[in-house]
Amino acid sequence: MPLPTGDDLHGAPPQGVVTAWLARTRDLLALSDDTGLLLWCNPLFEGLLSRTLSLLMGKPLAALLPVAEASLPIWRAAAKHFEQGETFGEIELEVRTAGDASAWLRVEAHRVDAPAADANPRWLWVMRDVSETTRHAREAARLHDLLTMAQSFGRLGVWERNLRTGAGHWDAQVFRLYGFDPADGVPSLDQAVSRIHPEDRAQFSYGSLNVIPGRHDKRYRLILPDGSLRWLQSQWEVKTSPDGSPERAMGENCPAMSMSFEMTRPTVSGCPNPVLCSNTTPAGSTNLK
Repeated sequence: MPLPTGDDLHGAPPQGVVTAWLARTRDLLALSDDTGLLLWCNPLFEGLLSRTLSLLMGKPLAALLPVAEASLPIWRAAAKHFEQGETFGEIELEVRTAGDASAWLRVEAHRVDAPAADANPRWLWVMRDVSETTRHAREAARLHDLLTMAQSFGRLGVWERNLRTGAGHWDAQVFRLYGFDPADGVPSLDQAVSRIHPEDRAQFSYGSLNVIPGRHDKRYRLILPDGSLRWLQSQWEVKTSPDGSPERAMGENCPAMSMSFEMTRPTVSGCPNPVLCSNTTPAGSTNLK
């Protein structure tokens, strides 16, 4: 729905299109003069500030909006545009609400030209509460950081491959484990298999296992570009489409101990994964950096 303009924004309070527009949105609206003094706001805006209309009118909008300290630089940069009579694009601000809780607002400022030559221009401020969306995005970013840290500490690499198109995704650790350069893109399945030791490749049946639905767990050797060997533990699962045909495979890789070393080393008591609990570099493998 178009924003209110012209005569609709030159009443006290604004009428016409504003009333209809408010009935169809849940946005916080405020109207200011060209100096930034608040002339009118809708009840949602009053609620955000936890103040009655009589305490808000004629006050500077910039001072009324309880912007959190972290968002102040963004708010000040937008204010410079406003002071020069310029609109600014959408900005997101963290604000403090009642009880020192926080909310996230997406703010726009639209200059409204006066309907008469002698009337001062006004500014319509549209604020949308995007707290839920922002919190979800920040939580997703936080979980991504935790996962990345866990993978780094455990030296785990995760990958995925579309079994129909061959397209895939490797994280940075899988590239390091296999000795491929990320700048060259994700290797094809044949290229990845070519790094597996021929003896392990034969018993591994990599191609057939990759299309058998379910979970798989294998240990094998890689021959790296410098000729060194690296033992790898790989776990993956093949997912199927609704018709039951293999669709994609996803899994994780991590450095593993050589078979001969594990047969002679003592058991690490209480550790569900001795490979990850040991600081010992697998025999015949290179140090990971």
